Amino acid sequence: MRILEEQEKRDSLHDVLLELSKSQDILRESKERVSFFKRLETIYYTRSPF
Repeated sequence: MRILEEQEKRDSLHDVLLELSKSQDILRESKERVSFFKRLETIYYTRSPF
């Protein structure tokens, strides 16, 4: 199950990076920037198993 979760995170990160590689103009808007940061937080945030 952990492997599946890690793969999903990799896929999500890949998607974010792909979007940013197309154009960083998206980050000019505050709302969009917040959205990207939230997406990154969900990728990197890991819950404690306890």
